[in-house]
Amino acid sequence: MSDDTYGTVGSALGTNLINNVPMAIVMNSALVSVQHAAPATRNGFVAATIFGCDLGPNITTVGSLATIIWLLILRQRDADVSGLDYFKVGVVVTPLMLLAGACTIWLCL
Repeated sequence: MSDDTYGTVGSALGTNLINNVPMAIVMNSALVSVQHAAPATRNGFVAATIFGCDLGPNITTVGSLATIIWLLILRQRDADVSGLDYFKVGVVVTPLMLLAGACTIWLCL
């Protein structure tokens, strides 16, 4: 696995634990350590962080405020989507998309 893949997976897992906005802030402060790296490495970490923080919260309902709001709107309109239903789809689709995105970042850089 490349370093970009670790950045993508790490930020994605973090978003499911502490939400995507705080995780993006944490990862932004971590990116300071790569500011003197080669441009390709630095850009790879930035892209991986953005990708992981944006797509990663799709595993659990608490990963993103937008997901919580959408679930509330759906319930108000009598479309009940449980947290377990959301998790069942997210746990299959999200890792595949994260892998595809990490590979794309690696190929582009």
